[in-house]
Amino acid sequence: MRFRFASLLLLSAAIPLGCARIERTTGIEPYEGRLLVARARVSGELGGEVAVADPRGLHSAVRLVVPAGALPADTELSIWVRYGDPRLPSVVQTFELEPRGLRLAIPASFDVQYSESYELTAGGVWNELDVVPWSFVDDPAKDLRMHEARSHDVDDNVVGTQIEQLGSVFCMHRELRTLTLPAAELVDPETPVHATLVEGLPVETVGGERAYRIGRGTLAGFFAGQVSRNLLVVPGVFGDSLVLAGDNGLLPQDSTEGLNGDFDNIVVFRFAAGRAIRENGNRLYDLLRQRIAPGFRCDAIAHGGGGLVLRWALEQAHADESRTGYAPMDRPLGEHFDRVVLLATPNDGAPAVALRFEAILAAADTADARFVQGLADLIPGRSPVIDLLGAAPPPTGQRYYSIAGDVAGGGSDGLVEVSSAVGRDGSWPHLESHLVFSGPSYDHYTLIAGARRTGVALQARLWFDKVSANSRPVVGSVLSPVGVVAGVVEVPYALVDADSDVCSVAAVWTIDGAHWSIATPADGFGYVQTKNSTPAPGLGHRFYWNTVADGVGTGIQQRAVLRIVASDGGGYGVVGETGWFGVAN
Repeated sequence: MRFRFASLLLLSAAIPLGCARIERTTGIEPYEGRLLVARARVSGELGGEVAVADPRGLHSAVRLVVPAGALPADTELSIWVRYGDPRLPSVVQTFELEPRGLRLAIPASFDVQYSESYELTAGGVWNELDVVPWSFVDDPAKDLRMHEARSHDVDDNVVGTQIEQLGSVFCMHRELRTLTLPAAELVDPETPVHATLVEGLPVETVGGERAYRIGRGTLAGFFAGQVSRNLLVVPGVFGDSLVLAGDNGLLPQDSTEGLNGDFDNIVVFRFAAGRAIRENGNRLYDLLRQRIAPGFRCDAIAHGGGGLVLRWALEQAHADESRTGYAPMDRPLGEHFDRVVLLATPNDGAPAVALRFEAILAAADTADARFVQGLADLIPGRSPVIDLLGAAPPPTGQRYYSIAGDVAGGGSDGLVEVSSAVGRDGSWPHLESHLVFSGPSYDHYTLIAGARRTGVALQARLWFDKVSANSRPVVGSVLSPVGVVAGVVEVPYALVDADSDVCSVAAVWTIDGAHWSIATPADGFGYVQTKNSTPAPGLGHRFYWNTVADGVGTGIQQRAVLRIVASDGGGYGVVGETGWFGVAN
């Protein structure tokens, strides 16, 4: 059984599930209480299993298999299901394996099969991203940490893991964990984070196969540092702190790559991205204010909704009476920050979030609202956060810079519009500079996960004044032709170079995405043209493509992509691409 989107009809249906039921008034309502689902006496010498098979229940099969020699003696084991853990969305049930705290000499296997009734109710909401790998979490004391899902039968929807100590266990997919579980904290770079690769992406796990260092230096050194050597990083909805540490991320494990070599201390603010922007921003303010000493200075970089969290901490949190540590004499944090780089931050909101997370947002009117408010805050009209930040006066002390992605020349990175990231005339943000990267490599997620590879990290380094050598040019702000065009096709673009070098510019085209040909210019200046450049946001130019001369769309309509590349004395730089557009001559 594979996950599917649940329709509103299914979300509003009342489905009897054994002894319990879900009352449907507005979306998903939580279960409550604790239910014994299986109990058995298991031999210490021979082992055994504790299992339940209830095709009518929420979980149609739950099984704990204990190997021989795992228990010191014959022991009665029980499996309970608890509903309504306040730390979890109501649709995530906790399995309590008892006697709690009992450590096994040999790990047992624990399997859960989610029934069709789960998919038709809660599953349709919290699994709307259709992510196959689930991961188990245990809670022997207080920590909610991932354990690797050792097996996953997609067809029968069975997930399994190994248990070394009896206690509370539940399972959820990676995105749900990122939205709901991480505590709001500053990550100490000295403490490694252990993770397991799941479909090529690291997921924090207990005893994970690989240890990642998130950031650089120490937390203590960060608060004792100076502005030129301090960096705060705030990821967003897709910015689990481990994404930053990938080979192409902002903070790769190679200490000389990305932003690592530019700062003595790099500290990441980790938080549950589903929680309210105001809540997370206030928490960040308090964490910083508690330890900031006179003379503390810092630079910052943030991605997506994390940029709004950072802006709230810098601009609004000092005066927010709902903040836990509020005092009337609190001062804004902005006076301690110099340069702030925002990556695809939806300063005017991101309406596409409503579509992208449609099913998850169905929980916004239920007891689970606190787990999704951070997503709702990104939708104009769903919270006052966007309006309050938009009305903020010009910043004092810190300077803002912004990077936006445009994946297809239509003005969006797939989630955040370019205009929301870089602002419109007369609206926030008050930017020193901005840059729009153009092409399929600049979707919302890749802007941070691939920042080192795509040139995003390099541009941030330029704004942080960390690059001394000749920088290569960037072709940005490429606009795609609209509809079906013919003859001479006009493609606007911006030529960006930190050194304002004179650059050589050429263009290539493709109709199949694999084979590229040199584009014939229609202005008579030759295949390689000489163009002036300026620092970001760049100097505007136009490339005029003679599609007739290149035989594109002759006698038949064809789809094409135009790619523009520039070089200076340092070599070729970052290319810019249109999206696909039609040509008919």
